[in-house]
Amino acid sequence: MSLGQNIHDIRRKKGWTQAQLASGICDRTLISRIESGNVVPSVEIIKQLAEKLGAPNLLFELAMPSERKPSLSLTSLRSLMRHQRFEEAFNLGASLFWAYNECGAVGAMKQVIDILQSIPNKQLHNESLQSELSTLLFQSLRHRDCSVAFEIGVHLIKCYGEAQNYPSVVATTRGLLALGPPNSVAITLLIALGTATFRLKKPIHALTAYESALDLSHNLHNRHEKARALHGLSACSLSLSDTKNALRYASEACSLYAMDHELYWLARQNGGIAQILLGDIQQGRHTLAECHHFWTERGNISAILSVEEDMARLM
Repeated sequence: MSLGQNIHDIRRKKGWTQAQLASGICDRTLISRIESGNVVPSVEIIKQLAEKLGAPNLLFELAMPSERKPSLSLTSLRSLMRHQRFEEAFNLGASLFWAYNECGAVGAMKQVIDILQSIPNKQLHNESLQSELSTLLFQSLRHRDCSVAFEIGVHLIKCYGEAQNYPSVVATTRGLLALGPPNSVAITLLIALGTATFRLKKPIHALTAYESALDLSHNLHNRHEKARALHGLSACSLSLSDTKNALRYASEACSLYAMDHELYWLARQNGGIAQILLGDIQQGRHTLAECHHFWTERGNISAILSVEEDMARLM
């Protein structure tokens, strides 16, 4: 189907006249000429029409040679996802993403990322996702679309964290925080910043980030984020030999986490270590033994070894 026919059909489905579609974009006669196939409009006009019609696929009529259009579409991408052909979906999504990037279609780029983010085991494609998310972040900032930038930034930070690229987590979170995100986003960024700086062995910097996140959590009444901030504070306090506060923060975090959540048991492990360091050896051993039992049931080898190392070191 041609560009003009697509525009005509979408416009008619919406019940709009050519003048209504043209309003604020171009002259009505140009819409008529586009729909009849007598003129190829500029990329800027197509971008505006696509946005107004809610049809980002229109951009492919200009961006893609005709023989590639059928294979490069969001419809094809969703179809591959439905049939769990994830490797093909990722490869198609990557091609689709860069095609939209050529057109400057930030909204369409975001749709592709949203789909790709749902692919299981996407860490196999982490490096490619990082590149695409970085580009989309840049594009959204360039278009001054901060709401998209914050959403994409959170995804990008998660990718960096999964790849243990903590310096990039720090740089990205600080940049986004400087833009003044809403509190619901800021708390996520601050916790990510605290985690990354702690992994980089900078517990004082991490402590500051977690304290800021905790302050925000009081206003948001978000139990889980408050628990994560307290959990981070317990780890920092242990690292800084502030054992009493480490136990207090760990206990408060555990009171907010669900008992079947893995983070609950990681926070309990911090509490058990603090109990032993404060001289309550029997209770500390009991706490660590419970953590060991939980991880054994889950079959989490790395967590089991972590508890065993703590038990051997402290007992």
